[in-house]
Amino acid sequence: METGEWGIVALTLAGVLFLILRKRLLKPNAILIGLGTGIYTAYLGGLPSFFAIILFFLMGEFVTRRIRDQRTKKPHEVRSTINIVGNIGPALIGLTLNPVMFSVMFFASLSAAFADTLSSEIGVLSKTKPLRITTLKTAEPGEDGAVSLLGFGGAFIGSLAFGSLAFVITQDIYWGLVILVAGMAGTVLDSFIGATLQKGRWFDNNATNFFSSLIIGIVFALLF
Repeated sequence: METGEWGIVALTLAGVLFLILRKRLLKPNAILIGLGTGIYTAYLGGLPSFFAIILFFLMGEFVTRRIRDQRTKKPHEVRSTINIVGNIGPALIGLTLNPVMFSVMFFASLSAAFADTLSSEIGVLSKTKPLRITTLKTAEPGEDGAVSLLGFGGAFIGSLAFGSLAFVITQDIYWGLVILVAGMAGTVLDSFIGATLQKGRWFDNNATNFFSSLIIGIVFALLF
């Protein structure tokens, strides 16, 4: 990247750091990892990939704090390094393997992770009981592997956000649709893993997020 682009990165990270410190969004060690992630992403994928990471973080925090926290009235947990790895790790692997402005694995993984985030946070607001994805029997809100129409609506919004970003970067509606589909597929896979491996205590939530996004990223990179 050119000097001016690095200046944009520096100013953006400074602004995000100010917000993190003011709102206590991340633990101290996670702040360092987050800043390093931003710089690494900009170095490999340029401004498009960098801003994809920034949007992922900011939009995810906004949805969590404005929607779920207002409903539960409980303070939001301060995210740690493991939360960053679970959500963004697969995308970074994709960008490392294919360091270009538009890496399919990078954007497919991010779309899957963000779609699942919105599905989980918005889905708990459903007034009807969700269904367990493996049996289609009623489940409790927030239960591992539970899905609802409202949750899938949230997943679609998340998928659409990154599909739209892919379209803006590539100027090709085809790639926008691919990344949108990746997000929805990631939500389904995450719910399935949640209903099986996570419910069986083989995985925790971070492991479920990581492997579902990683699998989607790899599959879509191989297919497209």
